[in-house]
Amino acid sequence: MKSVLFIRGGAIGDFILTLPALHVFREHHPDARLEIMGYPHIIELAHQRFYATAIRSMDHRSVAGFFAVRGSLDPALCAYFASFEAIVSYLYDPDSIFFENLKRAGASRIIVADGRPTGKVHASEHLASWLSGMDLPSRVESPKLYPTTGDQEHADRIFPHVQKTTVALHLGSGSPAKNWPTACFVELAVWLRERGLNVLVLGGPADSDVEAQFWKDPGSTGCIRCHRVELPVLAVVAQRCAVFIGHDSGISHLCAAVGTPTIAIFGGTDPRVWGPRGKSVTILQKGMGVSAVTVEDVKITLEPHIAKAEK
Repeated sequence: MKSVLFIRGGAIGDFILTLPALHVFREHHPDARLEIMGYPHIIELAHQRFYATAIRSMDHRSVAGFFAVRGSLDPALCAYFASFEAIVSYLYDPDSIFFENLKRAGASRIIVADGRPTGKVHASEHLASWLSGMDLPSRVESPKLYPTTGDQEHADRIFPHVQKTTVALHLGSGSPAKNWPTACFVELAVWLRERGLNVLVLGGPADSDVEAQFWKDPGSTGCIRCHRVELPVLAVVAQRCAVFIGHDSGISHLCAAVGTPTIAIFGGTDPRVWGPRGKSVTILQKGMGVSAVTVEDVKITLEPHIAKAEK
């Protein structure tokens, strides 16, 4: 296989859970031209970082015709799709509109990879189920990210003091129902600061409400704000922390994928399907709501990581 295009929409976590499948392909075809079409700020995590030779935005107006029944297809994009030996598409396409337009564009081989896990199979394993159709082993490892030297240098410039005495917190997620109470994060941050640890608070555009609550509380004093940092650089910053505490969110998956010890607080979501995977991941879940997990529960789970950081 000399060339393949992966088309992957979805959020940060969806993309990171797809990486194990891409990893298998890259290991078996190290010299292949592997490109990814998706949302640039997310798929940049894989661009020239082990996985992708190049990336392309699926938000470009030239792509729109491919989502319409017998839509008007951009000639340059048709030539682009036709240039690959295979296209693996994770797009939700129940009426096969996108599939048929790829065929019209001249795509020689199209593999429809179901992006919606069912049952109790972990999402990363489900997302790799198409591998057997390309004579590749379907067994996958945990997701892995590979920051570059440039990412490291960028992180040095903006967060020079983040180190193994730093604990990272992520207050938000894709749904308010998945968020641990902000007051609990404040209480935890105060406790961590009293222990002499730095507290780094990660945030993005979807976290505005919970961040506003956190930062207006006097207990947030002395915490470090890491807001709207590019994902490859955020991966480096997270990698340098002693431990990360978050939810069922893409940032939890990102932190686990760079090897940061990760504590993920889950509510009603099934961690057997959606839990982050990595060498040091702990899922905290009690009943169906995140608020059932107490600050004391988190402190107890944190102790081994803090002890290691304090040495």
